[in-house]
Amino acid sequence: MTGREALATIGNVRSLCSALAAAVVVVACGAKSGLLEGRPEAGVVEDAGPDVIEDASVDIVPDVGPDAEPDAAPTICDDSGPPAVYVITAQSLLYRFDPPSATFIHIGTAFCQNSSVPFSMGVDRGGTAYVLYRDGHLYEVDTKSAKCQPTAFSPFQLDWALFGMGFVFDPAGNADNLYVTESTYTSPSKGLAKLDVETLKLSFIAPYASPFSNAIELTGTGDGRLFGFGLPAGPQGSRLAEIDPATGKLLSSVELALGNENSSFAFAYWGGDFYMFTAPEATAPSDAHRYRPSDGSLTWVAKVNATVVGAGVSTCAPL
Repeated sequence: MTGREALATIGNVRSLCSALAAAVVVVACGAKSGLLEGRPEAGVVEDAGPDVIEDASVDIVPDVGPDAEPDAAPTICDDSGPPAVYVITAQSLLYRFDPPSATFIHIGTAFCQNSSVPFSMGVDRGGTAYVLYRDGHLYEVDTKSAKCQPTAFSPFQLDWALFGMGFVFDPAGNADNLYVTESTYTSPSKGLAKLDVETLKLSFIAPYASPFSNAIELTGTGDGRLFGFGLPAGPQGSRLAEIDPATGKLLSSVELALGNENSSFAFAYWGGDFYMFTAPEATAPSDAHRYRPSDGSLTWVAKVNATVVGAGVSTCAPL
């Protein structure tokens, strides 16, 4: 089976979340541009811009109410926002990206700190974004309001300065796991680890069984799959691969004509497709491309007037 055929099976997986929640709503993470196989002829929405702020009230999920059965299992797909991808920029702007309409909506500015800039992000099922800054500190950001608060995470665990991250749902344990990958831009990644969001401790899993890339971001799904997007990798510019979360083995991979060694980037999985946000350099606007494994197409879909460095989407996102 080729890498493309292996990745193409993603779009055929039926969502596990729909059987567990009455309302499925929508995790992942975040550096380039190249192949444009086509631009949408209709429905392409211009960037809303950082001055457009949507009423946060639309993100509120109604309470279950007093009529709920007391012994009912807790809802696991209770993400506080709509089924969307969230992105954070180098300018600390938090956006919601809607894949069907290719629209960016500005939520707010995450005032976590002034001395550093965001590097990567993952979003859990409750709508909380975990944002890693370049100085190694980790913050929690509310995806409804962009309100930021520090965590007790100790920087430089495992001697890792920076890492990409993404949540993966474990059906057997009925819980999300936050996976991280060392990412420096200057040397091959040291491998895969897991971050316990309760203890905020990193535990090393394994080095990659084969070389992957210097800078890597992660995204995960509701059926337990983990994917990495790395730059630079291969002659085309980047590599998208499925990763065994237990061993770090690359189960399949495909090269994409996106990015270079200086690009800022992020990506997320949604509805059978991958959405890559890339900028040619650290302060340039980012382009959004959709990679569709079912037919191998890479398509430009939108641009945002900011530099996306992190992306996250709940593992309740459509499969």
